[in-house]
Amino acid sequence: MIIGDSVLVGSVEIPQRLPGLVETLLDRGGSDWPPLSGLAAFLPAEPTALPAAPSPSVMPAETPPFLRDMPANALAVAVLAGMVLSVIWAVVAWSRPAHPPARWRDRAIPLLALAGMGVAAYLTFIETTGAQAVCGPMGDCNTVQQSEFARIFGVLPVGVAGIAGYGAILMAWILAHRLRGAPGERAALALPALALIGTLFSIYLTFLEPFVIGATRLWCLTSAVIITGLLWLSMPYRWRSPSLQHVRR
Repeated sequence: MIIGDSVLVGSVEIPQRLPGLVETLLDRGGSDWPPLSGLAAFLPAEPTALPAAPSPSVMPAETPPFLRDMPANALAVAVLAGMVLSVIWAVVAWSRPAHPPARWRDRAIPLLALAGMGVAAYLTFIETTGAQAVCGPMGDCNTVQQSEFARIFGVLPVGVAGIAGYGAILMAWILAHRLRGAPGERAALALPALALIGTLFSIYLTFLEPFVIGATRLWCLTSAVIITGLLWLSMPYRWRSPSLQHVRR
C-alpha cells in the first residue's frame, strides 16, 4: 500500500501505521499522488471536486418515527387503543361481583395461552439467533428486532419474557382446576392479575414501536391481541373466585 511517500507492506505494518498516517495527512490537508513513474498519464488533468455537503440550515428534517411505516404503525395505534380501553374496563370492573365463567370462556384460556407461547417462542428464536423474521404483509419486524428495545435491560429477550408470562397464566389455569379451597381460589385470582400485568407490558412495547422505533412487528401485535383476549376471558376469575367445579355451561 502506497500513501504519499510512505510504503506499507504486510498484515502487521499496515494495521499499525495506517491509522496514524491517515491522521497526519488529514492534518496537513491531504496528500498528493505517490511519485510513481508513468502514473501521471492515467490521472485527470484537474481533480474532480466533491459535491459540497448541504449546510445544516437546508438539510431535511428527520422523519418522525410514526411516518416511517404509516400502515403498520396505524394498526399498532389501533391495537394500543384497544388495550388501553381494556385495562380501564378491567380496573373499573375489578371490584364488582364476579360470576362463574362460561364453559367456552374457561376452555379458551389455555388455548390462547398456548398460542401466545408459540408466538413468544418464535420471537425468542429470532432474537437469540439473529435470523431474519417472516414479517408478513406489512411492518418491519427486523428493524424492531435490531432496536435496543428487543431485550429487557439489554439482557433478556422480550420473547423469553413472553414465554414466561404465558406459561405462568397456563400454570395458574391448571392449578385453579386441580386445587380446591383457598389454594384453588388464589390460583384462579392469579389469572386476571397475570393477564393484566401482561397487557400493561404489551401496552409499553406497542407504544414504543410506532412512536419511538418507527417500525411495527406484526408478531408483537399478535401477542398483544392474545394477552388482551386473555384479560377479557379471565376477568370472571377475580375477587373471591368461585370453585371451578361450578363453571357454567
